[in-house]
Amino acid sequence: MDDILPARMRRWLRGAACLIAAQAALAGQDALVAAPQAYKLVFENASLRVLRVHYGARGVVPSHEHPAHPALFVYLSDGGPVRFLHVGASPFETTRPAVKLGAMRFTTGAAEVHQVISMSDTDDDSLRIEWRLPSPPGPVRSDRMPPLPAPPAGNARRVRLDNEYARIVEIDCAAGTDCAGAGEAALPELLVALSAARIAAGAERIDLAPGDVHWFDAGAGKALSNAGAAPAVLIAIDVKTPPGPR
Repeated sequence: MDDILPARMRRWLRGAACLIAAQAALAGQDALVAAPQAYKLVFENASLRVLRVHYGARGVVPSHEHPAHPALFVYLSDGGPVRFLHVGASPFETTRPAVKLGAMRFTTGAAEVHQVISMSDTDDDSLRIEWRLPSPPGPVRSDRMPPLPAPPAGNARRVRLDNEYARIVEIDCAAGTDCAGAGEAALPELLVALSAARIAAGAERIDLAPGDVHWFDAGAGKALSNAGAAPAVLIAIDVKTPPGPR
């Protein structure tokens, strides 16, 4: 065959074969390994793993794997539609609709191997918060939470979701006021900043940029307040499940 095909065609076929082999190898790899340009580890412990996700405008993320764990997605920017090309014995395609800053989605999760294609002219940023426990048997459950309007009084504590995995509360606190409901739970808690915030936890000061997270162990019992000069918007995730294998 090499004697029949032109040299340029042979080089193209060999390059294509190498690309296909590389894609196949990456397809079974964790997102942090296969697609480090899109997924960054920002926090992990025995209860949760938190990934910062970035899809560039009109970008393509190579095939990668996500584990079969429950997960919460917190959207840190407005984003357009995103296509997911799932590979495996029965390939299929799904499209995530456009999202808004502050929206969230919780899913009981399933193992996934897919390629990601951005259909938006703007970048797309989010957090993927994975529980360490395996997904439960049965159909996947998914709860979508649209962004909330700003509270009229400036301060608010609004429960977004309460299930067997977590209680998720959105907290708005004006400058110089208490962030009621954050840091006080007997359960371990992950705090997510939707806005820039300077939080006082007793004598400690915690500076958070949008998308930053901070962990409180169970029973930490620290009442938080907004020590900054601007309103703060926080997501408090009280984790109800025991630690899982790492």
